[in-house]
Amino acid sequence: MLIAAYGYGMFCEETEPNILDSLGGAAAPGTTVEVLVRLARGALAAQLSLALPMRFFVARRTVGAGVSSLFGRVLLSASLVGSATFLAVLPLSLALVLGVTSSVCASMIIYILPALVDLKFRVDDPLIPRSLRLAGSAVSLLVGLFVMIGGLAGNFLGIAVGGR
Repeated sequence: MLIAAYGYGMFCEETEPNILDSLGGAAAPGTTVEVLVRLARGALAAQLSLALPMRFFVARRTVGAGVSSLFGRVLLSASLVGSATFLAVLPLSLALVLGVTSSVCASMIIYILPALVDLKFRVDDPLIPRSLRLAGSAVSLLVGLFVMIGGLAGNFLGIAVGGR
């Protein structure tokens, strides 16, 4: 709260979406602001490293469903946590991070995962022909992939709002 209040008071309408971006460029080395910015970045890295074990557990179970050895599970978990920590400390704009996250999450939740679940656990329904359900799932899967790839490309190329 201290960093946000100080930063927004200092930069007003010229504040970057991530206050740490504004403060990081304006803080003289060795000042209190520079120390607070470093502490906030460290806290973000610590949060991603320590406070989100359930997300990493689910991701590890999903990605490494076939990994049965303890060493393999530990290695996969360390890779997931390490990559998230590495990405958290990179100087990426908050708008780009949120745009990429939104592209992936929205397309996965709305289009891709329901289509995959329907294709995997297909229950025959006498009211809906099998070919129509298959076509609906395939269209949902293709639309989801298009939205995800288009959103990622738009954000990385700076075309979409939230790009660089």
